[in-house]
Amino acid sequence: MDNTPIVQATGSKIYLIWENDGIKMTVRKISDKSSTGLRGEVLIEYLPEKVAEVGLGTHIIQRTINLTAQRSINEIVKALTEATQDYFQIDWPRIMEQLTVNVSRYKGGNFESIKIGNIPVVNEEKHFIFPFVRKNAINIIYGPGASGKSYLSVFLSLLVQSGKSYAGLNPDQGNVLYIDWESDPEDLNERLRAVKNGMNIAYPDIEETEFLYYRAKDKFVNEEDTISDMIVENNIKLIVIDSFGGALAGEINDAEASMQLANALRSLGVTILAIDHVAKGSNASPIGTIYKVNLARNLWTIISKTHEDTNSMEIVLKHTKTNNKKELPRVFYMEFESNEEAFGITDVVRINNMNPANSILLEEIINQEQGEKIG
Repeated sequence: MDNTPIVQATGSKIYLIWENDGIKMTVRKISDKSSTGLRGEVLIEYLPEKVAEVGLGTHIIQRTINLTAQRSINEIVKALTEATQDYFQIDWPRIMEQLTVNVSRYKGGNFESIKIGNIPVVNEEKHFIFPFVRKNAINIIYGPGASGKSYLSVFLSLLVQSGKSYAGLNPDQGNVLYIDWESDPEDLNERLRAVKNGMNIAYPDIEETEFLYYRAKDKFVNEEDTISDMIVENNIKLIVIDSFGGALAGEINDAEASMQLANALRSLGVTILAIDHVAKGSNASPIGTIYKVNLARNLWTIISKTHEDTNSMEIVLKHTKTNNKKELPRVFYMEFESNEEAFGITDVVRINNMNPANSILLEEIINQEQGEKIG
């Protein structure tokens, strides 16, 4: 019988599950100092299936524990034994020792030092959606306001959540968490429903697809504990950050704040798609410190042109940074239908890919860039 725990380090938290014992623990506020030892706030619970027939709640205790002080461990073992012995016989000394070993091992995250050079290269798709969303990396799509960024991010999120191919894009399926600093759930729900309505001829069952949404209340580093719980509880693979500036609480020119945010995002162990703005009158790079560009692995700028007579928008995505080969521009066409009886709410958004050779906007962009080079 395997009595070792399943361990997942996400963000600044460590999650442990002892399936055979029916116990789970969540450790947060971890510190390791020579003066105080290895400490953490530990929530100890039953797994729901453990107590289903007994009629107990899942909570056992929550304490701040010094994991390297035997007296502290002994006190916790005693408290746990008294709390559970009337119902179950659980080997708490073994579990607490395993807790200490794993918190010590994973307190810095899931990453350990390894030797490289002879690890076999895995030939598999490295993107959730090629070429916009590279797996296990920070991806940024940036552009001016009203350029279609939010509709595009909702569209890409829907493709990943559903795993359905559309508009020339072939996603890998994964659960999505959309974290929003700029809008509200009603607005994003309206956009998601409109995009689904635009796909329902090809996929009638797309209307059943949902993804997780969270309206952030503070800058990302102060929300990290809550977000880590969402990732573990919902098996999240892709997080959409809308927007990078919102996640920084406006500290867009602070290089240290951007580095702190990037480190926090990487510690989550999931793929990141961040939406960002540009400085007024410039599409050259995301607004703020250059560190955002340096810290991301995959950057695309979005340039769009609205056609008011047809209630449509042409969108060009240009690849501005990658650690590998730069991709050619991609072009999409969005058509919007509004429900005038419902106060003009956009209830259908059709998104299709275009042949770049047929894009007037892309031709204009290329001509402008060539003119700037000549000038």
